[in-house]
Amino acid sequence: MVIIDEEGSSSQGRSDDSSDDKNVKESKRLVQMAKEEKPNNRRAVRPAPLEILSHVKMNNTVKTPRSTIKGFLSIPSQEEMKFNKENLKKVEEQLKRAFTEFYRKLRLLKNFSTALAGDLSQALNEYRFKSNVITPVKEEGSTNTDDLPPIVLVHGIFGFGKGKLGGLSYFAGAEKKDERVLVPDLGSLTSIYDRARELFYYLKGGQVDYGEEHSKACGHSQFGRIYEQGHYPQWDENHPLHFVGHSAGAQVVRVLQQMLADKAFRGYEDTSENWVLSLTSLSGAFNGTTRAYLDGMQPEDGQSMKPICLLQLLRLGVIVYDWLDIRWIKAYYNFGFDHFNMSWKNIGVWGLADCLMGNTGPFASGDWILPDLTIQGSMRLNSHLRTFPDTFYFSYATKRTTRIVGITVPSGILRTHPLLFIRVLQMSQWTHPPDATPPYKGYRDEDWWDNDGALNTVSMTHPRLPVEHPSQLVVKDSDCQPMQPGIWYYKIVEGDHILFIINRERAGVQFDLIYDSIFERCRKHVFRKTPTLPNQ
Repeated sequence: MVIIDEEGSSSQGRSDDSSDDKNVKESKRLVQMAKEEKPNNRRAVRPAPLEILSHVKMNNTVKTPRSTIKGFLSIPSQEEMKFNKENLKKVEEQLKRAFTEFYRKLRLLKNFSTALAGDLSQALNEYRFKSNVITPVKEEGSTNTDDLPPIVLVHGIFGFGKGKLGGLSYFAGAEKKDERVLVPDLGSLTSIYDRARELFYYLKGGQVDYGEEHSKACGHSQFGRIYEQGHYPQWDENHPLHFVGHSAGAQVVRVLQQMLADKAFRGYEDTSENWVLSLTSLSGAFNGTTRAYLDGMQPEDGQSMKPICLLQLLRLGVIVYDWLDIRWIKAYYNFGFDHFNMSWKNIGVWGLADCLMGNTGPFASGDWILPDLTIQGSMRLNSHLRTFPDTFYFSYATKRTTRIVGITVPSGILRTHPLLFIRVLQMSQWTHPPDATPPYKGYRDEDWWDNDGALNTVSMTHPRLPVEHPSQLVVKDSDCQPMQPGIWYYKIVEGDHILFIINRERAGVQFDLIYDSIFERCRKHVFRKTPTLPNQ
């Protein structure tokens, strides 16, 4: 009888030599019978006789849980298995190792597929967008991408520019979507005024001048960092720039534009508001945030801090960080207070004590960013900031809340960054202290409940305090085409405050949609001169 063994080496020992000889003889007999048969048609190929099937036996042992466990324990099939504690423990360890290895392989597969999908997405978007950059709607006289105005990405609070934090991109690589993008490194906790001054000299070059009057009032040096070469020294009214600001970065650009209009930079008497061609805001801090009060700012005045709060811990950490003045650490990340000269080399131990006690330094003078992010502080800034008639404005306002039976609650736990979820919940329930004066006439708590974990949605749409600026809600991009200057177009986007920065994977396709639309708008739909179309 012919035995077809499907288990390979596992069938060893099941047949001896005599049975093998018998099987060979039987096979030869069947072959001889097939030869002796006389076919009717010699040209046709006769199939093997069906009788051979009666001599075939499938030797396939059915697997059972018991046999599987025997395999794990390497117990011979003929031996009876004993379910003692030692054997069960051995099986459990084997299964653990198997599932651990399986899970590890799954994670490797996930990481590989994620990286592959990310690379493919980036490659496709770069290819798609480069086609827009190579033949964009050009300004009159433009011949190549070098004639296109750069797009400047301005980071927000705790942010950083190109080359900091080991090369990490604050804008999650969005700067690679266009041929000409600048990412300045400004003070991460310095005031909006100081950051606007730094941004000007970053672009034009020279030594940062914070202004004599301001420097004396705030107790720091008038001059700061030196830029030997400006990143766009030809910047003027004929070579304006596009700006994209995230969080407080949007307000920095507004203050800078007002300074340009006021000719506030010594040695540059020809500046004007038209040096700014467009401003796009990503979760911009135009009207302050109630989170500033939750973190420790006094809601009564919006300038001072509570005696015990999170911001007090931040203050102590920043002072010690700057006092130690470890060069390689500050090259990695810098809060931006070098012009306050808080290094141990300058002030010694007694100077450190003065700063910690709150007698000197940026936290004593109020020349840091948190007072600018309260509702009262934003109103003080906005009172002299204008929306200019020849500049294009667009704003993306984010929110991570929804309303259920009239109650504002977080719209999703899994979709909100863990660092922001608690703040989303707290801000959605915020009530201004009844014994404190409201920040403005007509203030209502419910207007400020929608938020993204850092800023209130009502604050991000457009400047509205103390005077509301012209604005228009955008549902579809076609609603703002053609764009008109001097109007704040704004769009509500579902997302938390850091959805479009740091980690590109969190936003997924939405990341590309947002930044592609921003860069396309800058290149195709925003211009002052009559555009020259390609091939014309």
